[in-house]
Amino acid sequence: MAENTKHTHKHETIMAHECDSAGHRHHHHADGSCCCEAHFHEYHGVDKLLLGRLIAAAIFYLCGMLFPTTETIEAVWMLAAALMAGYDIIWSALRNLVRLRFFDENFLMAFAAVAACIIGEFEEGAAVFLLYRIGEFCQSCAIRSSRKKIFSLTGEAVHPVDNEAEIPSVPFITRFSRIYTPAVLIMAVLIALALPLFADTAWKDAVYRALTFLVLACPCAIVISVPMTYFAGIGTASRQGIFFRDSTALDTVAQEQPDSSALLHTSVQGKPVRLYARSGKPDVGAAELVLTDERSGIDTAVSIARHTRLILHVNIWFTILVKIAVLVLGAFGISRLWFAVFADSGVTIIVVLNSLCAFFYRGKNQKTN
Repeated sequence: MAENTKHTHKHETIMAHECDSAGHRHHHHADGSCCCEAHFHEYHGVDKLLLGRLIAAAIFYLCGMLFPTTETIEAVWMLAAALMAGYDIIWSALRNLVRLRFFDENFLMAFAAVAACIIGEFEEGAAVFLLYRIGEFCQSCAIRSSRKKIFSLTGEAVHPVDNEAEIPSVPFITRFSRIYTPAVLIMAVLIALALPLFADTAWKDAVYRALTFLVLACPCAIVISVPMTYFAGIGTASRQGIFFRDSTALDTVAQEQPDSSALLHTSVQGKPVRLYARSGKPDVGAAELVLTDERSGIDTAVSIARHTRLILHVNIWFTILVKIAVLVLGAFGISRLWFAVFADSGVTIIVVLNSLCAFFYRGKNQKTN
């Protein structure tokens, strides 16, 4: 097959759809679904490899924490945990570095983890990757569950959108990283350069403080709470017959706030469904939002989406304010690394618990015809 040739597959139980990604091979399932292999785990099943990696990384991490016979052995355990959970993050960061794409979450995670290892805080480096991966895994579970329910209720397979022009917006954490990452890196460089010049600090100590700053700046609480919030919001909606295609679709619905006039009425295998599709086409598989329960209307969907986004912003700003306080103290040598780690762990627990509040929100129970 030519690299740039679109390929279309058609089955008796689903509508035809295309994939623009060059070289993607398709696989087929008993349920009639068709999807590129690159999206297999996200859309059709638990990524057992990633789950196994997370379990192994967690075991390595706990061994390093509970059985630190020597500092060297502890470092080995933590390095094993970090590599098991995040080797592909490091690879993505290096690949983006070659492509001059510095400011994404992969680069931030990798840079912070490497800085932690340089200053001897191996457990911090491992925690960065492990927490990030746990959050991603939870979010993918919510998206997969939503898509499976759409299929079971409508018989319409939900396929990924590979053409970047069709994606309404980039993931929230990526947009956040594009601003946060360069800001953190610039401040770290300023610390390394300014302290020796204006604070009579040795260059070695200044570089150490800059690296410590990078470790402290790594937003572990944010990178785990963001996917957890989406996980809770999408899960809450699905219990009411409201299915978002993914976290990006939830953002779209929250920001655009479509009303009942924007809904498209269609029927799949004799089952009436209402959907919101930015393309304007009644394609259940490509719609941002699918309503399968007559008792839940578009107002409920918008309310849940906006509430989820509100929790998201509260978590982010709370984390940033605590981070700023700790970073300012750390930059001047007032706050030690152990205190910052303790504060970050506390913030992480708080924002994760707040994220789960989305599970208990039902939205406006107004029926939309």
